[in-house]
Amino acid sequence: AGSAGVMVLAGVPWNAVSLATLVPVLGLAVDYGVFLAEGHPSAPRAVALSAGTTLAGFLPLALAESPALAGVGLAMGAGVGTAGLVAVVLLPALQRGWPGERTRVWVERLALAAVLAVHLDVGWIALASFTPPLPERQLPREVVVEGDTRSSGPVRLVRTEGIHVLATEGEPYEMGWRARRVTSHLRPRLEEELFDSFTRNVPTPVFRWLITRGSLAAGWSLEEHLLPAHRAEIQGGDDASDVPYWLAGPSYTRKVYYHALHYIGQALVDSPLLACTGLLAGPGATADGHWLLARNFDFEGGVAFDRDKIVRVHRSPDGHSYASVGFAGMIGAVSGVNDAGIAIAINASGSSVPPRPGTPMTLILREVLESAGSLDDVERILRERTGFVSENVLVVDADHGRAALFEVTPAQVERIDVTGSLGVSNHFRSGALLDDPTNRHRMATSTTVQRLARMNELLRTHHGALDTDVALRVLGDRASEGGEPLPDGHRHALDAMIATHAVVIDATTRTLRVSRFPNLSAGFVELRLDDLLAGELHARSVGSVAGDAPTALAMREGRELLRAARRSGAARADSLTARALISMGDHPEAHFERGRVLAERGELDEAREHLRRALELVPEYAHQREQIEAWLR
Repeated sequence: AGSAGVMVLAGVPWNAVSLATLVPVLGLAVDYGVFLAEGHPSAPRAVALSAGTTLAGFLPLALAESPALAGVGLAMGAGVGTAGLVAVVLLPALQRGWPGERTRVWVERLALAAVLAVHLDVGWIALASFTPPLPERQLPREVVVEGDTRSSGPVRLVRTEGIHVLATEGEPYEMGWRARRVTSHLRPRLEEELFDSFTRNVPTPVFRWLITRGSLAAGWSLEEHLLPAHRAEIQGGDDASDVPYWLAGPSYTRKVYYHALHYIGQALVDSPLLACTGLLAGPGATADGHWLLARNFDFEGGVAFDRDKIVRVHRSPDGHSYASVGFAGMIGAVSGVNDAGIAIAINASGSSVPPRPGTPMTLILREVLESAGSLDDVERILRERTGFVSENVLVVDADHGRAALFEVTPAQVERIDVTGSLGVSNHFRSGALLDDPTNRHRMATSTTVQRLARMNELLRTHHGALDTDVALRVLGDRASEGGEPLPDGHRHALDAMIATHAVVIDATTRTLRVSRFPNLSAGFVELRLDDLLAGELHARSVGSVAGDAPTALAMREGRELLRAARRSGAARADSLTARALISMGDHPEAHFERGRVLAERGELDEAREHLRRALELVPEYAHQREQIEAWLR
């Protein structure tokens, strides 16, 4: 506790080395107490001498320039100092008021078990931590700010028409360092909101602990599957960071795991952190014969992932240059296009194939964008570097006039060639994977089937007339199959007002239309890859504005109120669900939660009214319908 408090106040991040120092600190603390409890006359002098020499040896390390050495000095110094103080001040009081023999035995056993558990946990973190591959380098931390542009060497960040555009080039470590410096005002917000979202969705501390420690087990060899250049870039960004979340584990290890966030989403599709819908279209389906890839990336990790989204343009010295849409701190990609006309995106899916350590799919997409010049190149990379979960990978090869959907699991890759157009959501459709039990369960219980049915209906309606403007309208559709309007924010809609980003890529002209915050409700900006590579980082034009940003923001507020209500007692939940119903309007989730709370409070007549209304509006998930029908029986 003393070590933790001092390091927090000093703003020094934890790392694997400083965590390891807690083991001897705990040992010394126990020894001090034992020596003093035995009552030998020389014990106080021995404890003082031991603590003094330890402090004299380790405290000077706190002044070291290396964060690792500084962390060791502070952790050891604060820990030993606190242990000595506790032993001298508290032990006599405890001895005077020590309970009976039986109670003391159980207290000692519990204390021993707690110390053992802490040792095992710290040891597990240390064993599962990754060692940065390169020696730390000190590069310029200064950032030049001129108007809407922040720059560090050749790396620039521009705020334009409501989004950020990041231009990167150079040696991987230095590029990661400089990119971190120019985005230093964005990345802490992302991490803070990600942790807040994790806490909201997993409110029980024990479950959060199990998830984080289980993630360490699942990703035991994760770093081994990263390209050396990618590891160096991640380390450069980490070394340039001021890390506030020391308790979440060693910083470099955490940054590596962030690139596997998409995999966390795999287990959480429609829970409702992540659920994406997209399309591929080419000659015959498009009005001008161009090749299009369009998608909504629905991820509810925090508002900053939408508000602070980044379009990254990367100039590669040895491969293809590209533009991708993502967020600060992620060197991989989830949507992008390169200068060879390869456009690519990923949608989470699921199969019964057990996960296995592999390359995060976001980094596989980065490799595709840098290395692939054809659809066959993409397939080769996917087969060679399959990740450890299941994905739908949408790919367009505009220059060779081809497109395909790749259904990827840890054990196989299935290719579905596209003729005309193809809609994609979050399940598999090929014969080999359609009847997979996990895939069938996802189709039966989530919203993937409803979204795909509406997407396919719109593709048939607009066949032969698709262009970027029509594709934007398709992504923003809020109706069910058959064209029946859905309540705003309904998760059966293509636009459920949860998209972190929406993008339409014309791979033929290498043009991107990217949504502005919030969701799809404030229009789009247009960026051309050729202009970005020429150094023009400002948006060329702004697409039409839907004009309902206030509705999207109110929907976001209502969902936050419902999440808070699920964690609250009856009285507070009553107030929160009433407010959520005002924010969300006539929405089935709001009526469902309001009815649930009223039923728990015994107000059954009003509860039935809300539950019946939720049923009329079509519940978003199968389990909600089952619960409502059970309550109404």
